[in-house]
Amino acid sequence: MLFLIYINDLIKCSGAYSEVYVFADDAKFYRHILSDDDNTTLQYALDALQKWSEKWLLNLNINKYQVVTFGRSVDKSYKYTIRNCNNQTILLKRGIQVLDVGVCFDEKLSFKELGMLNSVF
Repeated sequence: MLFLIYINDLIKCSGAYSEVYVFADDAKFYRHILSDDDNTTLQYALDALQKWSEKWLLNLNINKYQVVTFGRSVDKSYKYTIRNCNNQTILLKRGIQVLDVGVCFDEKLSFKELGMLNSVF
């Protein structure tokens, strides 16, 4: 319960720029990118996340960050960055799938990979 109170304002500070989905200690930022303005706005959400983490003295594990673009014909040329604890700008790596609550979402939304569900059954 204390953890939820601790991260409660994360949604408030980044939610103005993107949708924020939080489950336990995991957060996902989502924005439908149709233009350069949408790209810039999503970067603002990441910047707000960085400021939030500095405010609460919380070091984020940037190695776990990834950008996944969903859809058939999407522009993957957009780049997103975040600063690490040494104030260095880090380019976020682009992934092709993400595992969320045991379901594997790939960039084409084909659901061919079952992720962790294979090991459960």
